[in-house]
Amino acid sequence: MNTATHFLTGYLIGRLAVKRENGNVNYFIPFFVAMVALLPDLDAFLHLIIPIEAFEHAIFTHTIIGALLLTVIYTIITWGIGHNYLKELDIDFKFLLLIALAGIASHLILDIFTYREDIWTTSAHLYFWPLSNFSFHLNAFFHQSVYPNIYIIRIIIEVIYTAFLVVIIIFYGWFYKKENPFLMFFPENWSKFASESARIEETKRIAYFLLIFNFGLITLMVISLFA
Repeated sequence: MNTATHFLTGYLIGRLAVKRENGNVNYFIPFFVAMVALLPDLDAFLHLIIPIEAFEHAIFTHTIIGALLLTVIYTIITWGIGHNYLKELDIDFKFLLLIALAGIASHLILDIFTYREDIWTTSAHLYFWPLSNFSFHLNAFFHQSVYPNIYIIRIIIEVIYTAFLVVIIIFYGWFYKKENPFLMFFPENWSKFASESARIEETKRIAYFLLIFNFGLITLMVISLFA
């Protein structure tokens, strides 16, 4: 799947993990899970700085071991940066890791609905490596000799799923529920459930540092795509 669908799926999972209170939504969780859902695609940047086969796209970071490793590292860094702030939001490390696992799982599940020509020789999407070298792609389950139009079906699935995300997040979430998804990019919208002490300047700086850290990751992903 493409980057946008991964990010929006993570946002949707995160949004389902939080509740409205006094008409407000804590937007940190949707933002956090959306970022986790992008992590496996950080491999393009990793390959730039460590040019080995394992860090080529969809190889090590698209195994369960690699994805879990990235998730744990990212969650620990996030907690290390903002644990005092997150405690004010009533978010503990266990919950943070749990929703992170949901986000990373969404990436691997969605990538099953992709297509790769060299399905039987590729090193991509070997989720259960090193126990198994089975490649998780759509045409591994529905062989092209039996389903010659599987590539077109893969495109149709992505288009339909993207339309579903747009309907749920934009039309239902934003227009009907009045939950603007773009609000997650502004840390002041992360603190709706926090006590007043979380609104002091120190914790605000922590929130913005978390935002900058995550924007830095996104920037690295974008730069690596054009490198």
